[in-house]
Amino acid sequence: MIWPPLDHAAIIIANHTSLLDGPALAWMTPKPILFGVDPAYSRHPFWRPAMLAYARLIGTGCTMVPMQPGSLRGLRALVRELEAGGWVCLFPEGGVSTGRRYPGVDWLARRTPAPVHELHIKGKGFGKLRWPVSIH
Repeated sequence: MIWPPLDHAAIIIANHTSLLDGPALAWMTPKPILFGVDPAYSRHPFWRPAMLAYARLIGTGCTMVPMQPGSLRGLRALVRELEAGGWVCLFPEGGVSTGRRYPGVDWLARRTPAPVHELHIKGKGFGKLRWPVSIH
């Protein structure tokens, strides 16, 4: 996998094949990523602490921000991260293989000089629990 330059801000986007895509990217990243995450997970009483505990366990410094449709709060947090030179990651489909694309990536690209880096995830497994076997 080819990552963006470590010393530059980056908007990372990827297709979403599985609920394991985010954890897999967090595990592999050479730099902390702020993930824009569906509030159903990022605010959930079980999933939020579980995802944050996983991030602490793997030690990559990744974290998340809720991406509430119709609210700019999450996008503004991503802009602040980009302005500080960080990386952000969005799954523009908004869910696992929905076929739609939310406009958040375009909004971020217009408001920051950060380049968009697209990753393609190929998963292997069953249903929404496919482990990414190839990311490029």
